[in-house]
Amino acid sequence: MIRTAIAIAFTVLLASPASAASVDRACKADAKAEKKECQLLCKEEFRIDLDLCRNVDHECAEACRAGREFCLYGDDTNPGPLARRAACKAACKDTQQASKQTCRDEFAAETPERAECIAAANLEAFLCRQPCRAGIGAEVKLCRRINKACMRACPPPGE
Repeated sequence: MIRTAIAIAFTVLLASPASAASVDRACKADAKAEKKECQLLCKEEFRIDLDLCRNVDHECAEACRAGREFCLYGDDTNPGPLARRAACKAACKDTQQASKQTCRDEFAAETPERAECIAAANLEAFLCRQPCRAGIGAEVKLCRRINKACMRACPPPGE
C-alpha cells in the first residue's frame, strides 16, 4: 500500500508540467516587487505610529531621518562615513576576488599551493578592510547625536 502511494505520487510529479525549473519569471518578479512595496508601506506605517508614540510631528521626524541618512551616507560629491566605509570595503573585495582568480588560474584545483594562495588572498583582504572601519565611529556617533537633537526639537503632531 505504501509502495503504491509512493509510486502514484512519483508518477504525478513526473507528469506535472510545472517544475521548479519552469517557474514563470515574470510572476516571480511581480511577487518580489509586491513584497518590496508591502515592506515599504509597513515601514512607513511603523514610522508614523512610532512618531505618534513619541508625540512628534511625522513630517518633522522624516526630515530628521533624511538628515541622518545624509549625514551617514552623504551624496556623490560628499560621501558620509558609512558610504566611505562601503567604498573602501568594496575595493578590498574587488582586489580579493582578483587575487583568488589568479590563484585559480595559476594552481590546479585541490592542491595545497592553491589553498595557501587563496588563504593569503583572504588574509590580504582582511587586512585591507581594517582601515575601512578606522575613524568612522566618532562621525557615526555625531550623526546620531544630531538626529536625536533634531527629533527633540520637533513639535507635537498637529502643531
